[in-house]
Amino acid sequence: VLIGNAANGTSAWVTNLNGSYNNNEFSYLVSPCLDFSSFSEDPRIAFSIILNTENNYDEAWLEVSTDNGETWSKVGAAGTGLNWYNDATNNWWEDNGGVPGWHYAQNILEGTADSSDVRVRFVFSSDGSVVREGVGLDNILISAQLDQDIAASTTEVASATSCGSPNDTIAISLLNLGTQPAGGFDVAYSVNGGDPVVENIGNVLLLPGDEFTYTFSTTFDASVPGTYVIRAWAEYGNDEFLLNDTVTTSFRTSVDAPLREDFEDGAVPAGWMLSSGITIGQAHTSPSLVAYDNLYSGTPSMEVTTAAIGPLESEDTLSFDYRYVDFFSGEDPTILTTGDSLIVEVSLDCGISFFPAYVVTGLNHLPTTDMTTVELPLGALAGEIVIIRFRAVWGDGDYYLDLDNINIRRCPESLQLSAEVVPPTSQSAEDGSITVATGDPSGPFTYLWSTGDATKTLSGLGEGLYSVTVTNVYGCSETLEVELLINSTRAPSRIGNIVLAPNPTKGTSLLSVEFTRPVDARIQLLNPVGQLLFETKEEQAVRGTYELDLRRHSAGLYLVRIIAEGEVKVAKLVKAR
Repeated sequence: VLIGNAANGTSAWVTNLNGSYNNNEFSYLVSPCLDFSSFSEDPRIAFSIILNTENNYDEAWLEVSTDNGETWSKVGAAGTGLNWYNDATNNWWEDNGGVPGWHYAQNILEGTADSSDVRVRFVFSSDGSVVREGVGLDNILISAQLDQDIAASTTEVASATSCGSPNDTIAISLLNLGTQPAGGFDVAYSVNGGDPVVENIGNVLLLPGDEFTYTFSTTFDASVPGTYVIRAWAEYGNDEFLLNDTVTTSFRTSVDAPLREDFEDGAVPAGWMLSSGITIGQAHTSPSLVAYDNLYSGTPSMEVTTAAIGPLESEDTLSFDYRYVDFFSGEDPTILTTGDSLIVEVSLDCGISFFPAYVVTGLNHLPTTDMTTVELPLGALAGEIVIIRFRAVWGDGDYYLDLDNINIRRCPESLQLSAEVVPPTSQSAEDGSITVATGDPSGPFTYLWSTGDATKTLSGLGEGLYSVTVTNVYGCSETLEVELLINSTRAPSRIGNIVLAPNPTKGTSLLSVEFTRPVDARIQLLNPVGQLLFETKEEQAVRGTYELDLRRHSAGLYLVRIIAEGEVKVAKLVKAR
């Protein structure tokens, strides 16, 4: 989640509190009527803003009206004010607005002085596909222009490598938004909330409207993998507006697994490098958006290079999809010659050198117009930070190479499966249902029931034991067993619904039991030869949840036994390797 908090305090205006904006959205945040009849100069508007929109297609901007909303005009243009519009062609904000995270934007509300019927409105517009988190607004302030106002517009990190170095430098860009000159003041920065580094800008005088970038002489160590949050600010003692004095950015030396890149947002992923000529799009019969290039004698190679990833773990797996199809229509598969290849290369030194990990050639490639999936275990590189490069070499012919779904699969210990059940109304009825829920965020998920169904909810059920295998977006699977029971008039059941998850487990599993009435019960865990490993007793229990810990036990089959006033139910629990 990018927009997970307000810029300050606990409240902010956002496009959606609980998710992404809508396709084909056109929405406004409109101010009340504002009276500037006493102003002799146009006032300025300033606010904190954060953006996460589809680049080139979803955008936001600010408008002003001097006739109480009858007509509207756009406020400012790219290159004016502070952090104002990062799309200079259309004069609006898109993508991250040009500055990652919360940042301050400011401009003049031209033509509003001496007007008593002013309104401003923030406008957001999206197209018909690809949604993201949207826009957040906070700290909105409209006031007269100030004499003394130094603003920090951006802060940037300069590193010897994209993976960080022991001597990275930080620069802060400053803008004099006041009507008076300013100079001789201090600037400072802090890394991850640590002690501030304070330096003076020296013999520099900023006239009104001047911009100046100061590079700190004190460096910081970014050689340890991780995310570095840089907070930089100006310490101008006469400043009349402090909210725009500070700017924050983050510098990530490596991306954590699991990693998923399907190119569906149409943009080059942050930190990735694509060779000239590569397009991200859906074309020549590709099933979705892919990264592709037309390889022939005029373009004999292409490269897609990831950001630094890691540290890797022993169970991590690289997977990717590729396909070769003939130019121009893409309707025919390409037969590779001895000179054609796709080489998957790995760097352990931040891209200085690469070694081949896998090679696609005419010997192992099956010509097809479908995408081919390749999986490469990365266990031998556990603990390493890697950069992965897909390098294609042309030998003969004229064809497209598509790359898609470049993933580093790392399975969670558990998908945290649970089930909401509706029991059948009688022993002969088939009106029960089971709905599966996942606590792990690695969706979207697919479902496969023991009945062959592939839905989240299974309905029309009678008594019985049902199982569902849930698979996340990275291919990690987990199976949940649910037993549907009813109260029998011949032998009233004391033990109701039983849920055991995860199952199989790599360590711990949770047993949830519902009893049909208050009972004295025992919960037992037994090994394959019947030895008791765990037991807990309950008095007058109605329901309970119990942790079953197999972390110190070997892989294999275990038995979970529930005993309630003479009634016994047994469930199987598998400890995976």
